[in-house]
Amino acid sequence: MASPPERLTIERLRQMPQKSAKFLKAIEFFKIMEIKVIEDKKERFVFELVGGDHALCTVLKEELNQDSNVKTATYRVDHPLFSNPRILVDTSDSVTPRQAITNAAKRVQKMGEKIAKDLEKAL
Repeated sequence: MASPPERLTIERLRQMPQKSAKFLKAIEFFKIMEIKVIEDKKERFVFELVGGDHALCTVLKEELNQDSNVKTATYRVDHPLFSNPRILVDTSDSVTPRQAITNAAKRVQKMGEKIAKDLEKAL
């Protein structure tokens, strides 16, 4: 029988080696969400974003798809009331999925900061 998928929380990521520190920092804006790893391979990473929604997943997916090293970035929500978004990222040999997600999350975070500043100025 297969073991259950690993449940990564922000606290668990903090306890992991330095290699995960960059990954943690880049996804820091997911603070209230839990990341449940489904598959973690050299060129594929699949995870559930517990508490995630379409807005966040769509932005992350679109940003990932801007990366030429990302072959596939998509997500699905089986049921809007009872399931979490499951995100799948496939990459080429030149970058790992974790690196691609980290880079995309940093870009999304910068976009969010810029939007917040622009709104602050406008209001």
